[in-house]
Amino acid sequence: MQRITNVELGEFLKDFKERSVTTVLEEGREKDEIIKIAKAKGILLKDSKDLAGFKTVYAFTDRPNRNGAILPKAKLLKALPTLVGKPIDIDHNRRYVVGFYIDYRYIANKNMVIAYGIFFKNSFADEWETVKEKFKNKSLATSFEIWSPKDKYKYHTDGTYELAEMEVAGGAILFDTTPAFKDAKVL
Repeated sequence: MQRITNVELGEFLKDFKERSVTTVLEEGREKDEIIKIAKAKGILLKDSKDLAGFKTVYAFTDRPNRNGAILPKAKLLKALPTLVGKPIDIDHNRRYVVGFYIDYRYIANKNMVIAYGIFFKNSFADEWETVKEKFKNKSLATSFEIWSPKDKYKYHTDGTYELAEMEVAGGAILFDTTPAFKDAKVL
């Protein structure tokens, strides 16, 4: 088990909090999509008082985010199955888990990962109201969380770097932070 420092964790969170997009699917046109995906996983979302589904632009491959990190396509595709079941938190506070991921899709022509998640809307009613308000105002963003040993990064002369040996750690719904990818919004 590799340990990381607070500085490395801070860099990691800053790097990734700015690079995803989220969609609240309680009333959206993609509602049937998430209901179908959840049902295939044994999760009944339709008319649930406890659970809400959402869809997010989780990450992009082969391009640097605002922090200079690059997720190489082949390495990220290898790591993506580790997303399922991982926690969703608020603003990268990993002790503030409000849901979990159930599935993902890679959109090859956009080099983009779409992630599908479940939010515990009854358990976090105030937060759910904030999610809905921010979504309505088009200000709800998400961020991915991916572990990668810093000593395995591939650095480029322009200051960017590629992550390697990735494991998806989860993701965050952003209330008070800016995503590393400007297009990391809730769809």
